[in-house]
Amino acid sequence: MAQKTGKVPPALKRKPELFEDLRLVWEAFKTLSPARQYYNGAPQPIPLSEILAYCQMFEINDLEERREFAEFIIEMDTVFIAAVLKKSR
Repeated sequence: MAQKTGKVPPALKRKPELFEDLRLVWEAFKTLSPARQYYNGAPQPIPLSEILAYCQMFEINDLEERREFAEFIIEMDTVFIAAVLKKSR
């Protein structure tokens, strides 16, 4: 859009910077998000078992790394669910 009109949309102006070391966490969240279930149209948290399976698949074997990774995914998921619920009101 900015290329066609020369104007940057406000949403892109407010776009947060994604730190390179967190890019893998963002990609993991996008991969794991479809594993969530929905109940009465509301998204449910990504199951911890799916996060663990992801860690196993991508060989995140260090327990401290797994803990930190799970915390990031759970926190992102919490924010996602809150945003969806707020939007649906």
